[in-house]
Amino acid sequence: MGVNISVSYKAKEDSAKKAKVGFWTFFDQSTDEQARKKREEETKPGTPNEKCLIIVTEILSGSNFFYQLATPQAKSQIEDLMRKISVVKFAGMNVYQPKATKTIVAAHFSVDKTWYRAEVINIIAQPGKDTYYVLRYIDYGNTETVKEDAIRELPEEFKLLPPQARRAKLAYVSAPKVNEEFGTESAELFKELSWGKVLLANVQFKTKFREKGSKIDEEVHHVTLGDEETKVFLNAAMVINGFAHVDARKKIPPFGIKKAMYDVLKQEEQNAKADHLHIWQYGELNCDSDDDWNTI
Repeated sequence: MGVNISVSYKAKEDSAKKAKVGFWTFFDQSTDEQARKKREEETKPGTPNEKCLIIVTEILSGSNFFYQLATPQAKSQIEDLMRKISVVKFAGMNVYQPKATKTIVAAHFSVDKTWYRAEVINIIAQPGKDTYYVLRYIDYGNTETVKEDAIRELPEEFKLLPPQARRAKLAYVSAPKVNEEFGTESAELFKELSWGKVLLANVQFKTKFREKGSKIDEEVHHVTLGDEETKVFLNAAMVINGFAHVDARKKIPPFGIKKAMYDVLKQEEQNAKADHLHIWQYGELNCDSDDDWNTI
């Protein structure tokens, strides 16, 4: 993506690794193979303070994303599902017109021309005009707006497996939206740090969220995210590089705050602010309100 971690961050990273101080004290750096296998076998997604191995499947911003579990069982389930869906002749079936949101359908993704499971999250109907359906592909997290000709009724046998994509946010921090200043750069850095990697996630707490234009409440997993190979703690990396700010305490449920971790992130935020890095180029956030970036 072409976005490099700042020199100042790399220097801090190297010294912190050696001393095991700061945010490194909150990230399990163990690479023991036995411990890794145990995590894979005992993963319990979405349980507060439960560690799990994940892969990022959709990036919404520098702090908001969707993920799948990166366990052998999860991988086998999704591969088996997609293999069975691929042999169904959906193109030859009748066009399907969902009547309500939350309906699970088969949808033809315009990018790779493949059929996937999707959920209707909004129906846009106007008199005298075509009806459009806003879909979320439930196993990956990406969305698309389509006409009815891209939708088919999904056989019941394909609805048995729960949705494999889970909505998540980096715990304690928020990045600008992609259409805001530095939003694209923030998302690019998060992609560089996360895409194509198996990451260690720890669910700190969960909240509910309804996307604008949707009629569906979604569960959000607020996670701390670490790369076991590079030992990068992604929540901190986004703050240190000036591409995310620390959430106000009022935005975090009291039971969800780990004070020591929060305080370290706040200190790193002050450092980025003092250096006028990216979102702090003017010394303060370049938006109308600190709440503007707390999209979840």
